[in-house]
Amino acid sequence: MDFSSLKNYMDSLYDTYGIISCDLAVNYKHKQVFRYSIGEVKKEDLQWLYSMSKVITCTALMRLVERGELGLNDKVSDYLPEYADLYVRTKDGVKKAQNDLLIWHLFGMRSGMTYDLWSSELKKARENENATTRELVAAMAKEPLLFEPGTAYNYSLSHDVLAAVAEVITGKTFHEFLKDEIFTPLGMTDIGF
Repeated sequence: MDFSSLKNYMDSLYDTYGIISCDLAVNYKHKQVFRYSIGEVKKEDLQWLYSMSKVITCTALMRLVERGELGLNDKVSDYLPEYADLYVRTKDGVKKAQNDLLIWHLFGMRSGMTYDLWSSELKKARENENATTRELVAAMAKEPLLFEPGTAYNYSLSHDVLAAVAEVITGKTFHEFLKDEIFTPLGMTDIGF
């Protein structure tokens, strides 16, 4: 396999976009076939995954769906009662949501939620530096939605709510759930949540 064009592209990242470091590994049939780094990053450095963790979250939750422990059309409030009485922002103010928030709305970012990490309720909940996933997600339920669940798309904290659903179903912290369900079976030792 010829990776010269990929290597050239990575070399151009600094000059073109000002990216100061980048590390790329390509695996094929469980073997690394290409590895290249630019900048100050080293192969052994651990990296933050940020929103790439959403794929891990969805994969783990689909395992629960696969086993029949969670349904895509289940109401979120069946697992998280604080999601039973949601409100929606409208041009005339805030009104009670007409649609139930369903599990598939969370998977597809169609919940009506935002990505406002500094909303008043979430900020208040984070004052407790030991706040649990459930406590943070409960605080998020107090914020009005942008639209009725299922009617539009907005990149949001929906997958964080899925994490709380997993905790309710499994009785484990989300970190323990991911470790047992994904990380350990795959031999992923340098990852955490």
